[in-house]
Amino acid sequence: LALGKDGKAYLLNRSNLGGITAPVAHAQVATSIRGQAAAAYRTRQGTYFVFRAVSGALSAYRITATNPPRIVPAWSKSQNGEGSPWVTTTNGVDNAIVWAANSGNGDQRLRGFDGDTGAIVYAGGGPNELMAGTSKWNTGIVARGRMYFAGTNKVYAFALP
Repeated sequence: LALGKDGKAYLLNRSNLGGITAPVAHAQVATSIRGQAAAAYRTRQGTYFVFRAVSGALSAYRITATNPPRIVPAWSKSQNGEGSPWVTTTNGVDNAIVWAANSGNGDQRLRGFDGDTGAIVYAGGGPNELMAGTSKWNTGIVARGRMYFAGTNKVYAFALP
């Protein structure tokens, strides 16, 4: 899957990436996409990709199992932040949570969303969980049972639920 600055998502055949050919599927997913990293994940309900558009919306799309596959909207959440999403699961498919920091122009809080529905599962925590000095387009990482997000002069660590 590739996202273009034109706001389109292109699904490509991984066995035939050479030359110029039509994509397996494509869809207009935003008016513009730039500076963002997308995340892909799989659940028992399907295969998804999620990204933050220039508009600030965090949007997830599902790739259907039809032949040919299609790219269809799954869920979208409006946010003022500009952090790129990342995903955790408990075993590769179960309990998918899409994480995004409301960094840059946002409220400097980490949010977690159910990967299938977009329902909020972590709403940013309490007063001690504000992340100061975060930059737009950053994404977090997960290692050894903790999630890390880098600010300008500090790295924030969160225990995973």
